[in-house]
Amino acid sequence: MELMSSKARAKYVLHICMSRISWSKRVQVMTCFCRWLRFGTVPPEQIVQVTDMSLMLSWFEANFIQSPIVHAALPAIQDADLCEAASDLLCELAYISREMPKGLPIFQMLTAALETFEGLVKKAMQEEDDILGRSITRVIVEMGESYAPILAQASPDAVRMINLICLCASNPDRRIASITFGFWYRLRSA
Repeated sequence: MELMSSKARAKYVLHICMSRISWSKRVQVMTCFCRWLRFGTVPPEQIVQVTDMSLMLSWFEANFIQSPIVHAALPAIQDADLCEAASDLLCELAYISREMPKGLPIFQMLTAALETFEGLVKKAMQEEDDILGRSITRVIVEMGESYAPILAQASPDAVRMINLICLCASNPDRRIASITFGFWYRLRSA
């Protein structure tokens, strides 16, 4: 009970830490935030939110004033030291946002990054970077599994995400390609 009552304070401390610590120390903050998400103390609709609700901005403009932890996870996945923590956090975000419409802001943030994710998959395959390949594939597959009911509706974004999962499945490293197998079962069941 005491832990639940301190969630706002913990979120604030983590946000402050994220904005003031060095890049290399951010792995600890992302790991801690990910654990808070797993514990279920931060509802999905509060993770990606505009700090000044009086501003009537588009969602993309609002991205720049969101949670610094969430915002830092996207570029952190490209850093060799941070990619696993960033991947864990992005996977957790996809998982907790699977219920719509509550998870819609996170869904929008993650799907807006699909082009970036595609570039990272191609980079990992070209450079034979197993760490980046595994990390980004985990994120994309978790998105696919979490959003399978939406993907089954075959919207243009759904086709784009499925094509991206196909790209991940074509990775020459079978360990990375096999990460996608669970998605196909989940999509079939959706």
